[in-house]
Amino acid sequence: MANYAKLIDKQVHNAFKKTVSLQEEVIFNLKEGESFNFGTGQPSFDSEEPVRANVLVVKTYTKNEVVRKQLLIERIPNLDVYDSVTMSTGKWKIGEILQDTGHNQIVEVFRG
Repeated sequence: MANYAKLIDKQVHNAFKKTVSLQEEVIFNLKEGESFNFGTGQPSFDSEEPVRANVLVVKTYTKNEVVRKQLLIERIPNLDVYDSVTMSTGKWKIGEILQDTGHNQIVEVFRG
């Protein structure tokens, strides 16, 4: 079974190389140094690190008046719901990581 996972990861990587004209360059804004501010009741962060990446938009849909996209990316370590992604259509919040193979991820982003 593990051999199939490696083969699939390799093929997804090859698909990325072959679909470069369909990809969108984005910036993942990764928050670092998380703490909790009891005064505001919100998390606070020490810094934000921008990470450039190419993504393939797999699916776009609206659910409960919220626009959502599923992005196929080559893995971004430590990606979580406090981070965001800046695309050509504006800034999107990170939602659920739908799949993480260790090499590739399908990540849901949303706004609205």
